[in-house]
Amino acid sequence: MTVPVPEVPLDPWLPTLAQIGAYVPAYTVEVGPGNDVYTGTFSVNTTPTQAQVESMRGDALQWLLASTGALVEASNDAAKTVVAIRTAGMIALTTTPTQDGASATALLAQADAMLAALVSTNDAAGGASPEGSSGVPVWNIEPFDERAYRYFNGRNLSDVRRY
Repeated sequence: MTVPVPEVPLDPWLPTLAQIGAYVPAYTVEVGPGNDVYTGTFSVNTTPTQAQVESMRGDALQWLLASTGALVEASNDAAKTVVAIRTAGMIALTTTPTQDGASATALLAQADAMLAALVSTNDAAGGASPEGSSGVPVWNIEPFDERAYRYFNGRNLSDVRRY
């Protein structure tokens, strides 16, 4: 059995690998003959690996922060739980050979519901929601380009070869 590299979360909203593993213990078994012991965390010998889970965890954190904006300190534990559950759902959805669509759907739905509650309580406590607070990241909205509008206005787009 390989001992995972110790980790120290940099952000107060970042769960440990063991906290994520608690939601999907079946994925914390190390690969190899005779390895049927649940380690409770992720390493280079688990599927997914420690690096893959850390990447998913980072994605889940960005998903959370795009919806909440700046978090007040009182929201840290709830945010950490939302990130852990979202990451666990991503693991269950994407990791073979034991992909579990039902568990993934349930975990992701739970994370969505918890995120909505976290946004409300964080805003009430004085946290800063991102612009518009619609849940759509501001950086995802294309600015209006008047030149492109004039170029395409009145034309059949199939006639346009290049933009």
